[in-house]
Formats: sequence, structure tokens, C-alpha cells
Amino acid sequence: MVTLSLELTVLVSRSVLRLIVLVALGVDVFVAVGFVTGFPITMALMSWSIWYGVRGFRRSEEWGPAIAELEAIRPHVEAALRLLRALEALPVDAEPPTHYRTV
Repeated sequence: MVTLSLELTVLVSRSVLRLIVLVALGVDVFVAVGFVTGFPITMALMSWSIWYGVRGFRRSEEWGPAIAELEAIRPHVEAALRLLRALEALPVDAEPPTHYRTV
């Protein structure tokens, strides 16, 4: 709910500002204000929304422990992926490196 009200406030404020600029200062300044407030504000708002949503999941009782558990095993998964990529890079008829060979 907080996210929706903040996003709505930002978008309505930007629209009001652009309307005032269009009526008072003309099309040239309106285009400049639209350019300056468009992309940067939209990117900041999207970044904040994603951060806020992820933070909510991490703090929730339902998803928090599962996310913490996944983060704990992440180094092991990354090591396994590096090993798989190294093995995929070998020629098909090549012997695997000795430090990867199982007995």
C-alpha cells in the first residue's frame, strides 16, 4: 500500500508540474521538463519499488527463511556451475582433469 501511494504521488505530481509548465511557459520548456523528469524519475521509482518489494519478501515470516537458506547455499551453487562450465569447455574425447576425476 505504501508503494502504491508513493508511486501515485510521484506520477500525479509530475503530471501537475508538466501541465503548469505547458500552460505557463510553452511547448519548448514542456518538452525539456518532460525529458528531465521522465527517465530519471521513472528509473528511480522503479528501482525503489523493486528494492521495497524484495525487502518485504526478505522480512516476511513466510519467505524470509527460504530466501536466507538460498543465500547460504549460493557459493556452493556458483562453484558447481563453474565446474560444469569448465567441463563443457573440454573437447568431447578429452580426459577430464585429474582434480575432477572421481574414484
